[in-house]
Amino acid sequence: GESIYKKRLEVLAIDLIWKSQTVSSGDNLSRLAQRAGISAQEVYFISRSEQGKSLRNLFPGEIIRFAINSTDGDLIEMQYEKSPLEIYLFTAQEKRFLSKKVIRQPEIITSYRKGKIDQSLYLAGKKAQLPDKTVMELANIFGWDIDFVFDIRAGDSFALLFEEQYIDGQHLGTGNILAASFTNRNKTYNAVRYKNSNGQTSYYTPEGLSMRKAFLRSPVKFSHISSRFSGNRWHPILSKWRSHKGVDYAAARGTPVYASGDGKISFVGTKGGYGKSIFIQHGGKYTTVYAHLSRYARGIKD
Repeated sequence: GESIYKKRLEVLAIDLIWKSQTVSSGDNLSRLAQRAGISAQEVYFISRSEQGKSLRNLFPGEIIRFAINSTDGDLIEMQYEKSPLEIYLFTAQEKRFLSKKVIRQPEIITSYRKGKIDQSLYLAGKKAQLPDKTVMELANIFGWDIDFVFDIRAGDSFALLFEEQYIDGQHLGTGNILAASFTNRNKTYNAVRYKNSNGQTSYYTPEGLSMRKAFLRSPVKFSHISSRFSGNRWHPILSKWRSHKGVDYAAARGTPVYASGDGKISFVGTKGGYGKSIFIQHGGKYTTVYAHLSRYARGIKD
């Protein structure tokens, strides 16, 4: 369709022809302009403008629109839509182009969803038409109270208020969860998003208590549990029955692992049957161990 800025140019009383080009792999400004019938000289003047550097790296899916004077074929304006919220304008003025960056603010609408779990939170979220990002945010909010591996049962339910972003009637995506409740084993947990005077946001109970506890119930975004705590488990390497004092999470290589709580790293390296491991000391009483890692994040050291 034509640009949202068309009306601004119509006041010039110029009969305009609009040509739109969508960036494909390997495209650059010269190639797009050539397809639209724009001269190389005009491309040069645009690239020399203040915002010309924004056009150096174009990505597939981005849109460039040309407003052409139907009388003499001159380029009146070019609009580079990097995203629906970030647009660069290049307006002709004699033998140069004036340019500016425009940041648009989306319209925020509050939406409500609820769901009941039959098999998993992920599938229930999909059934409730929630994007994956929002489902994971919901799990992160209640992850201090609920272990989404061990605690979830069929019949558990959730409800949430969240932001949805629109611009010119186009849905851009979901924003923050504003309030949510989760019922697990007939116990309901409630959370409300709050921004303090320093601009920091977090989630609290209706009574004003932080949802963050001393320890996170599940430290990794997992696909399934491959081995749980057990007093008698067959060891796959030693070929004997031994106690298994830990939980093995099966996840894709590169999946981030989160510390269960605040603490000080006491050991980083290879340790016996643990392989690549990290030990974290929480005060003087508890230590958590994260073993069988594929690699360490940058800056991790003891």
